[in-house]
Amino acid sequence: MAQSQYQNANLSKIDLSQLPAPTIIEPLDYETIYRQQLINFRSDNPQFVDNDIVESDVVVKLLETTSYRELLLRQRINDAVKGVLVSFAHGSDLDQIAARFGVVRQTVTPADTLNNVSAVMETDDSLLNRILLAPSGFSVAGPADAYRFHALSADGRVLDASATSPEAGTVLVSVLSNENDGTASSEILQKVNAHLTADDIRPLTDYVIVKSAEIIPFSIDATLKFYAGPSAAIVQQNAIDRLNNYLKNSRKIGRDITIAALHAALTVEGVQNVILNSPTVDIVISDTQAGYCKSINISNGGIAE
Repeated sequence: MAQSQYQNANLSKIDLSQLPAPTIIEPLDYETIYRQQLINFRSDNPQFVDNDIVESDVVVKLLETTSYRELLLRQRINDAVKGVLVSFAHGSDLDQIAARFGVVRQTVTPADTLNNVSAVMETDDSLLNRILLAPSGFSVAGPADAYRFHALSADGRVLDASATSPEAGTVLVSVLSNENDGTASSEILQKVNAHLTADDIRPLTDYVIVKSAEIIPFSIDATLKFYAGPSAAIVQQNAIDRLNNYLKNSRKIGRDITIAALHAALTVEGVQNVILNSPTVDIVISDTQAGYCKSINISNGGIAE
């Protein structure tokens, strides 16, 4: 019964960032806790009046200590709650949630014990993505999300995947790698194909084709104008960092690179204007393509007049 409930859920369509904050996670404030402890102390000890308790009293120090310890305890409870919620969990806590769905964190690069190099493991963001797709994979591949889940689970080097149907009975699975420019190697494609065409995954009526996503390269060239004030170099680096974060989040199949988004990413506090020299139009990415930023050049245009 539990499996059928998960199977009917379309978790991959849920935007976790839009969910209301769970009320079980309480806001914490040291002063509020201290005042409540002071009220409790006076209630239990009516012989004390306001003038009897001063900042230097031992009882005040004890209340400050116990209030701080209570704050830490409540924070620990909040953290424990977050550890079992998929929106907040990370690391081994997220691994435990993944196990409920039969999902295990993948190894991207095996450990090199001879050279004392640790294994590179799947990121939390990638694992979370597969957790949300997992209910689609409880049945054999058929829905697009099911093919996507199984493709992502085939090899740790698969960054993203999509499933389209160019004609009836044919499923084209496009694979984006996390290596180099994103072109999936023949080794990765063979692993994905073997996984998708297994008897317990592929429907008998589907003809599955596995190909690398078409990589659409582009470059970003922009000039920033700054307000007078903080160091322009610091502001410029903040803009570059936010741009890189946007590009990282856009490293997906079918994700357009828009002029508006580039302007927004570069417009950090201290930037007066963004002059975007390249690209000059939106880069439209299809469901079988992925963008790849091959170079970034952000110039200092000086203080705006």
